[in-house]
Amino acid sequence: MTLNIFLPVGISFYTFGSLSYTIDVYRRKTTAIRNFIDYAFFIAFFPHLIAGPILRARQFLPQIQQWRAPSAATLNRGIALILTGLIKKMVFADRFAIVSDAYFNNIAAHRGWLAAWSGALAFAMQLYFDFSGYTDIARGCAKVFGFEFPINFERPYLAANVVQFWQRWHITLSSWVRDYLFLPLTRGTRSRIKVYFAIMLTMLLLGLWHGASWNFVIWGVYFGIFVVLYRVFQQKLTGSKFGRALEARAFHPLKVMITFLLLIAAAAFFFDWQHAAGSSVLTTGTIALFFVSFVLAVLEERRGYLRRLALAPAYVQVPAFACVFLVLELFSVTEKIPFIYFQF
Repeated sequence: MTLNIFLPVGISFYTFGSLSYTIDVYRRKTTAIRNFIDYAFFIAFFPHLIAGPILRARQFLPQIQQWRAPSAATLNRGIALILTGLIKKMVFADRFAIVSDAYFNNIAAHRGWLAAWSGALAFAMQLYFDFSGYTDIARGCAKVFGFEFPINFERPYLAANVVQFWQRWHITLSSWVRDYLFLPLTRGTRSRIKVYFAIMLTMLLLGLWHGASWNFVIWGVYFGIFVVLYRVFQQKLTGSKFGRALEARAFHPLKVMITFLLLIAAAAFFFDWQHAAGSSVLTTGTIALFFVSFVLAVLEERRGYLRRLALAPAYVQVPAFACVFLVLELFSVTEKIPFIYFQF
């Protein structure tokens, strides 16, 4: 049930987000506005307007003032990012969207916890590839125009704990919330209780930022609890034999899997559970797509092949780009599915 009383809070977040740009300018003497046109261009630059990444004045104004035409290498990296974003959106996100929409638009026809978990998994994959794809396109467009946007996603589903997840997911929002909410609440305090309270309040407000309903409030509290628990256990186990054992490389895949399951379980606040098992809503194609995305993410995490491709010579890039266009032609979803993160 949507809470209308939360709408002013959501509007306030939007207002403070814009206001923070101005505050950022005047708080830091190293960033100066030469004229109104520079500031207007910073506010109106189209790639980041709809859903981010959140851009700060100190990150962008110096680029306006010291602008240079993009080099061929920068153009290559921009084009590679745009193509990567298109594949994430049109091949991955939209495929998962068909499955998640089929479940959430008619839950009564898909009874059981197996259907619920598979629907939640499809939605989680859709959400990531949708927003990450949009961010890649936005960053690529900025590069083509000679500007640099901050990285907004760093393979968050490979995070080994909840804290690391928020350091990898929507990085510009997480850092904004840290700087303008968490740090002011904890400045000058050494009390762990106050720090834990600040974490809970910050995560609650982060949930409220995503949507004006009790579901998102509970969602924020859910993550706040796990962040606090992780901090408590981290302080207790640091330096102990058990803590050092958990840091062993052999336990890393298990920690990634547990963290991912906790993320999927967060979707429990957005649908009704049924005791019967039911059947999975995932198709063979989406299951294969899930494992393909996992392998690609691990390869990028370990080898950085996408970054290396952007710097590769033409005889490597041209066939790679041709393969990308072939994938887009053969596997793109033809239905018009809007970017889901525009709803938040």
